[in-house]
Amino acid sequence: TIARVLALVASTANDEPVNSFAGQITLSEYLATRVVEVGVHTLDLARATGQPTDLHSDTAAVVLSVLAQLASPTQLILALTGRQSLPDDYNLMR
Repeated sequence: TIARVLALVASTANDEPVNSFAGQITLSEYLATRVVEVGVHTLDLARATGQPTDLHSDTAAVVLSVLAQLASPTQLILALTGRQSLPDDYNLMR
């Protein structure tokens, strides 16, 4: 199964349309959303089981890129540079 999936992804253009629950997006966008799910849930499981909460740097980069696109750029820049705190109830997933 893994070999078939990898071959299919390798032979499909990044801009190939994919139907998702949120509408049509490109294959590369769809795959990025799956990396977010795996990355975030990996951190959830690691925290729940007392394991180290480290993601591979490539995975973390994809997760941060997708989440940053959902955020208010100005608010995120100010928070990441220590100029302003995010609100206590800040959550991109609502």
